[in-house]
Amino acid sequence: MSKSYACAICTKRVGPKERRKLKTDGNKQLIKYLRKHMLLTDEVTEKDVVHNSCRLKYTAESAAARLSASPKKNPQHEPSDKKSPFQLNIKSAGFSHTICPICNRKGARSEGFVTIPGEAIMQLFINKNILLKKKSRCCNTHMSGGKFTPETLSADIQGKIRSTTYMEPEQISSLINSLRQSATQRQKSCIDFDDPSTMTDADYWNLTGLTKDQFSTLIGDVDDIRTTKTRSIRTCIALLLVKLRTSLGNALLSTLFNMTIAQIRRALKSSRKYLMKSFVPKNMGFKHVSREEIRTTHTRPLAQELFAASDQNKSIIVLDGTYIYIQKSSNFSFARRSYSMHKHRPLVKPMIVVSTTGYIISILGPYLADGKNSDANILKHIINQNTEDFKSWIQEGDVVVVDRGFRDASTVLEELGVTMQMPSFMRKGSTQHTSEESNKSRLVTKIRWVVESTNGRLKTWTYLARTMPNTQVPFIGDYVRIVGAICNRFRPALSSGDSDQDKIVAERMLYLSGQNNDLQQFISDNDIEKITKASWKPMDELDINCPIMTEDELRCLIFGVYTVKLAASYTQEHMSSDGIYSIHGYVHNRSLLCLKFQSRHVSRKQYRSYIRFKEGSVDAWFCSCPVGARVVGTCAHVTSALWYLCFRRHQTDQPSDGPRNWAADISDAANVSY
Repeated sequence: MSKSYACAICTKRVGPKERRKLKTDGNKQLIKYLRKHMLLTDEVTEKDVVHNSCRLKYTAESAAARLSASPKKNPQHEPSDKKSPFQLNIKSAGFSHTICPICNRKGARSEGFVTIPGEAIMQLFINKNILLKKKSRCCNTHMSGGKFTPETLSADIQGKIRSTTYMEPEQISSLINSLRQSATQRQKSCIDFDDPSTMTDADYWNLTGLTKDQFSTLIGDVDDIRTTKTRSIRTCIALLLVKLRTSLGNALLSTLFNMTIAQIRRALKSSRKYLMKSFVPKNMGFKHVSREEIRTTHTRPLAQELFAASDQNKSIIVLDGTYIYIQKSSNFSFARRSYSMHKHRPLVKPMIVVSTTGYIISILGPYLADGKNSDANILKHIINQNTEDFKSWIQEGDVVVVDRGFRDASTVLEELGVTMQMPSFMRKGSTQHTSEESNKSRLVTKIRWVVESTNGRLKTWTYLARTMPNTQVPFIGDYVRIVGAICNRFRPALSSGDSDQDKIVAERMLYLSGQNNDLQQFISDNDIEKITKASWKPMDELDINCPIMTEDELRCLIFGVYTVKLAASYTQEHMSSDGIYSIHGYVHNRSLLCLKFQSRHVSRKQYRSYIRFKEGSVDAWFCSCPVGARVVGTCAHVTSALWYLCFRRHQTDQPSDGPRNWAADISDAANVSY
């Protein structure tokens, strides 16, 4: 039986009578034509044959091409400058329209063959280093959405592969442009901090908590990190900031930054080490800022007026502990010492020291969370151990603003000559603070809120807000200080007020803090709290003349914004589905309004709020809640009533107020009847 050979052009196997040797002198023009049109890419050998029909077809096409390209008999005609194709050491495949270059299956267009698009050709070239001929066809099972399927790319190519490719200059230029476009798209799909043009300010802010310019400024402060082949200084610092900001795991970071997990770990360690060495000491700690700078630059005039009597020699600082949650440890001793009975979960406690504008002076600790590490004991430890030379920084006459958890540290502060400002405690057996106690507490909370907002600002880097793995416990202090230093350097002050306006507000608050609640005494003397059940009427049936106020006027009346924010939630709870304020009240002598409010903490408890109006203004108020007797501002219940009666119901556009009640989307076993 005679041997058959595959045609070098169409790959069809033909017998001796239907074939001719390709490498002959008569086929030189044919070979040149075939290479020019990418029909022949390998070197021609003595064994290569060509099918008679292909030889005649392409010989005729070659002759026609030469005839059309031959110069006309015109003295003005210029010779063609078209260049010959180049031989490149690039593997190639796809030389037939009837054989799949992927699986080598024979077929036709009607048998499930599809033309391979240019994007898929480039995809195979990038993944396999094999260049398919333009307009090659393959089985449709290899394609999905105009690209090769992952299974196709992971499998070996079964079709005929040649070791070289012939390409014209235009084809080479097109290939380079396609590669450039693919590289640009791939670059945009990954995070690249080395090229600032690839990401916007919003991208930088979402990933790191800094703008593009702020990030570049931070890099300028940390210039001693060693650059390696896998990451630059910018990438190294960005890795830590992205982890702190997004709380992504190292596996996800390795995908986003195109690095191995081991490289991610080394980069995080280096960035943390060098930020703590060169950046944090310049922006964090008692040694980086003097008390004179705190007094002159980072002290709000309102605090100076309330607690220092305008004495410019006194510094005012605010202290509070924050919580960093950790995993439950298998080490029983550490598990007991890190378990907080207050939060009922394991955690550690960094101690935050801020100025009255929210500038972070220092972050100390973290400390354990058991009963031996209360806020008071932590402050005692700081003073006794003279942490960061604290006793040299603070001086006699300075003011420390704290919450009730620091009560047991008052003696230690008194020995230093430091005044402690703290909210009042409820007297034993009492259910409500006196007017004097409530007023004093309001002066403290007016200043102390900045440390709570500082804690909230730190937790916007979500790695600090979520539960940390125990392997990161030794580095929690570093992470919190790095974030705090970034806030000091790049974030604006949390609290800053106009000096003249602050003095006016302080004078009003100090004057009112010395007043008693006369309305409370009036209610007691006239037995108004003994209103019978029959006297309570719906709000729309009450005859009361309330003044119309703006939100700014309300804020001036209550000395703050927090209770105004709560007012919408209180109003929402007492608003019926048809938009009616379904709260019951009682009017005494057309000037005194009494309302019943549901407690937001205890379902079985209600509070009575009293508001007295006089000559179109709010004259006095009182509430039965624990802080309702204060004169310096109002409690949240009175604020809610004033917000609705004097402001909200007079607005023409009244969208739904308050947060959505998600209980409607959750099953309730209490409504099941048995």
